[in-house]
Amino acid sequence: MGAASHEERASGTRILEKPLKLKQVRKQYGDLQGAVCERTGLSQSRISRIENADVDTLNIATIRRYVTGLGGVLRMTVVLPDGTEYQMDEE
Repeated sequence: MGAASHEERASGTRILEKPLKLKQVRKQYGDLQGAVCERTGLSQSRISRIENADVDTLNIATIRRYVTGLGGVLRMTVVLPDGTEYQMDEE
């Protein structure tokens, strides 16, 4: 998978065919672990553990902190069996 275009990054509308690991996301945007460490206040060993963990085992606050360190925003959507979608906001 190639790097996202500027428009895809700005709009946040990129659709992924399969889930990406957090490490892949960081590398796709050219960030180094050290830069993420500085922006999040987390150690490099903690960043490495987050990147190599199964995303299902991480808590939401940890994922949000990491994504914020990448300069992004974590958005969560609930999709019900009938297809109804609800955006979960931080309010």
